Amino acid sequence: MNGSSRASEAWFALSLPTWDARPGLDKHRLGELIDLIGTIALEQETLSFALREQTAAYHAAQEAKPVEPSGSATDAAQLAGTLSPADELFRAVREILKRELREARSQAEVVALLGVAKSQAKEWLTRLVAEGTLEKVSKPTPLRYRVLSASDRLL
Repeated sequence: MNGSSRASEAWFALSLPTWDARPGLDKHRLGELIDLIGTIALEQETLSFALREQTAAYHAAQEAKPVEPSGSATDAAQLAGTLSPADELFRAVREILKRELREARSQAEVVALLGVAKSQAKEWLTRLVAEGTLEKVSKPTPLRYRVLSASDRLL
C-alpha cells in the first residue's frame, strides 16, 4: 500500500467514522477506490486546463493572421464575418449565375439550373437586374436573363 492510499484511508476514516466501524469493510479496497476517484478528478482538471490552453492558442493564432485588404465593402464584411447566411447564399448564387448566364436563359431554365422554387429564382433575378449584374432580354420571347457585359455597362 503506497503513502497516498494510507492518507486517503486516514481521511476517509476521519470523515466517515460509521463506515470505518463496519466489520466487513475492506479498507484496502476502499482506499484504492478513493485513490481512483482522486485520480479521475485530477485527470479531468488536467484535461480541462489543456483544452482551455489549446483554445486560447487557436484564437491567438486566428487573430495573428493578416487580413488581406479588399476593394468592396461586401468583401470586407465577409472577412469580418458579418455577412448573414442569406447574404452568403446570394453571393454564391450571383457567382453561379454570372458564370452560367453568358447566354440568355429563361426564368424556368434558371429554376432548373439552381434547383430552387420559381419565386426564389424570380427574387434573385430581380435583385441581380437591379444591381446591374444581369439584364433582361425580351426578344425573342419568352423573357430571358443574361450577364450584363462590361461594354454594355458603358453605354
